[in-house]
Amino acid sequence: MAINQMSEVIRHLRRTVSQRGDERTDGQLLESFLRARDETALAVLIRRHGPMVWGVCRRLLRSHHDAEDAFQATFCVLVQKGATIQDLEMVGNWLYGVAHQTAVRMRTTAAKRGARERQMTEMPEPAAAGHDLGNDLRPLLDRALCRLPDKYRVLIVLCDLERKTRKEVARQLALPEGTVAGRLARARAMLAKRLTRDGFAISGGMLGIVLSAQATSASMPTVVRSSTIHAATLLAAGKSGAISAEVLTLTERVMKTMLLTKLKLATVFLLAVVVTGLSVKAIAQAGGVQPAAFNGARSASAAPVGEGGPKGRAEDGSPVSAEDIAAVARKMGVIKDRLKMASGGKQTQKLQTGVVIRLDELIKALENVENRKPKLDGVLAELKLIRAMQNRINVRTKVYGDGYKGEQVPPPETARDPKEREQFETLRQELKELAVRQEKVATLTNALAKARD
Repeated sequence: MAINQMSEVIRHLRRTVSQRGDERTDGQLLESFLRARDETALAVLIRRHGPMVWGVCRRLLRSHHDAEDAFQATFCVLVQKGATIQDLEMVGNWLYGVAHQTAVRMRTTAAKRGARERQMTEMPEPAAAGHDLGNDLRPLLDRALCRLPDKYRVLIVLCDLERKTRKEVARQLALPEGTVAGRLARARAMLAKRLTRDGFAISGGMLGIVLSAQATSASMPTVVRSSTIHAATLLAAGKSGAISAEVLTLTERVMKTMLLTKLKLATVFLLAVVVTGLSVKAIAQAGGVQPAAFNGARSASAAPVGEGGPKGRAEDGSPVSAEDIAAVARKMGVIKDRLKMASGGKQTQKLQTGVVIRLDELIKALENVENRKPKLDGVLAELKLIRAMQNRINVRTKVYGDGYKGEQVPPPETARDPKEREQFETLRQELKELAVRQEKVATLTNALAKARD
């Protein structure tokens, strides 16, 4: 009787822990794992999103073993790159993209391996012509879904593939339930249109049924979940020796692809900003607009917002000058240098907050300009984008800054034990990577300042 009562107590405690984990948001769970290596938080994330990820892997990969490797690699990428996710409440959407990329790469590797094996055993014969709707639709479905904009794809991932209610999704994304319903219908229609181009005529309503059926069939084996939690935890702790070589290789290749993609996007964006800036400058010069005059060390256009009259504005009617924007870019450079030196404490965070406050002032000043010209609308849009990027950097700095005491991460050799040493080394590396992001934002801001010059 005592044994039965004890078993009941244990089951109750397990249920309580499970429920408490489920109440935390994706962002809270991921933060808990990244900061404290909370294995329970990782287990909840895998249980929450595992069926969706497993479904992607099984749709794209014939071999159960290959699907298991791709599944493990997806969550290994999460523990390695989770800190770079910009919106921590969209972990499921991010995981979907990584899972698809991982499965596609695994499929390519498997195809090459299969071709070599066939060449060693028999000559290949022409494949018989056939058309299986289910087999043909599945890979096209995921390929088309990956091409949807994030704000639409996330709704299909959450509502159709993870089978959450609209009310739950609305609460998670902080959107009105009506907005979720409208965007979901739009997302399904967009996806159906893309599939129609590939030769599959299907309505948005029918597509919802197909997607739900895919989610229902994605039953994740318990052994796969357990082995993935073990592998991801080991990798996060730097103990990769017990993880299969196939999973490690796949993880490294996917992260390399993600980095190259990110660098390409950053390069394209920077070029777009520079080209746009040059165009604005050309338009201004063609219109006879000259740089704002200076009065001593201070630009007349740098007067406080609200000072009317010609001395309170640049000649193009803007209360924001190139000098103002350049000053923000210089402050960003200081922040970048501090992050590079592993300084992410209160002083660095104070500088970052000051930059955002100044950006807010510049944006407000431009928004208050009456009859704004198109070129000023362009500057306003770019400043808002820069502010959003800076805010994301500030959030990450705060997260890393909470991991140690003082302004700068202590040197690893001062750690009291191996675990603390590993923590200091990880934080230093994370802040250095954040410094690279800060430098890119400073470069964009500086390019915008030169375009206004």
